[in-house]
Amino acid sequence: MNKQGKFIVFHDTVMNSQVPVSPSSIHTFAKDAGLNLQLFNQGLQSYKSIVNQMIAKNMKVIKAMQINGTPSFVVAKTNATSSSQFEFYPGLMSQTALQKMISTIRKS
Repeated sequence: MNKQGKFIVFHDTVMNSQVPVSPSSIHTFAKDAGLNLQLFNQGLQSYKSIVNQMIAKNMKVIKAMQINGTPSFVVAKTNATSSSQFEFYPGLMSQTALQKMISTIRKS
């Protein structure tokens, strides 16, 4: 997608769709975003194992944190060594509340 210069268009197409993401709908999204489908499919195949590894790692974290829905917000220092440098909020929150959470973590 990005190699075709249309990452944002593709992203917005997927995010604004009311259709669930699936192996078949992803190709419709790519077509609607104006991507070359042959190059898109080549990209899917070449990054398949890397993406699957990333998804597996993310699923481990999600299960460990008991995240069961979206949105969920996790704010932490990149080098967090204690729970005081980490906050988790399940559910929708205002931008003001998110900024406060970020500020709190930065000060820790």
